[in-house]
Amino acid sequence: MSNADSLRLAPLVVGLALVALAAWGAVALFLTTYRYIRATPLQRRRMRHAWKIARRWRRLAPSLGLPR
Repeated sequence: MSNADSLRLAPLVVGLALVALAAWGAVALFLTTYRYIRATPLQRRRMRHAWKIARRWRRLAPSLGLPR
């Protein structure tokens, strides 16, 4: 394959990669939303708490003396 062919093929590869990434994100969002909707109120509270800890872990772990 010549260099010119590779340059013509690059936008197609990048486009396919972006579509695959968007599809993966949509599936992950759907599964998370589905699990959240099906959960009981207590489970939802626990899920929100877990998400909150996950967001803050990089700052929280060193203050508790734990590894990141």
